[in-house]
Amino acid sequence: MPGHGGVFDRVDCQLIMGLATHTYYATFIQEHTYSVGKLVQLAASLNAADQVSLYRELGRALKEQRLIR
Repeated sequence: MPGHGGVFDRVDCQLIMGLATHTYYATFIQEHTYSVGKLVQLAASLNAADQVSLYRELGRALKEQRLIR
């Protein structure tokens, strides 16, 4: 078919739509699950002041949910 640009003209829009679909799915639909080990690893990467702040906020949240006293 003359004038249609060949294979790449037909494939490039599929690649763009695939990227857009993946980004949408990963951002809004996919459930993100983290293990306790991963959360501890993330917390360990914080500086000391942020670790203390995280500790206090977690304690407050657990007390509000009456999981701890």
